[in-house]
Amino acid sequence: MKTAGELEPIDAYRSLLASPAGHDYDALARLALYLMDSGHGESTLPLWAFLIEYHRRTGDDSRLHACLGEQGWILQHQGDQDGAMVLHKEKEVICRRINEPAGLQRSLGNQAAILEAARKKGQV
Repeated sequence: MKTAGELEPIDAYRSLLASPAGHDYDALARLALYLMDSGHGESTLPLWAFLIEYHRRTGDDSRLHACLGEQGWILQHQGDQDGAMVLHKEKEVICRRINEPAGLQRSLGNQAAILEAARKKGQV
């Protein structure tokens, strides 16, 4: 997918990805989702990490759990099952604490997928 000027989406936003501080955090999350949908999920890992740390500092658990899930999903699809599981478990704890059933369902579903993949490989 190309944008105006024949730039790939990732190229159009490279400077923002390198220095996200000072930008609107909701807009950064929407950008990360857009880039993921455009096939650039791996490139958004630093942005998700930035948002995760920001939401940890501010105590915004509703946004934190969503960011954890997105970064966990990317790691999961990159093959970093252990790293993904850590993030999905943290999301689970937060979702239980704030009574967020939809997020909890996604977290548990991702954990189950990781465990099933490990079982098929004989690792569990």
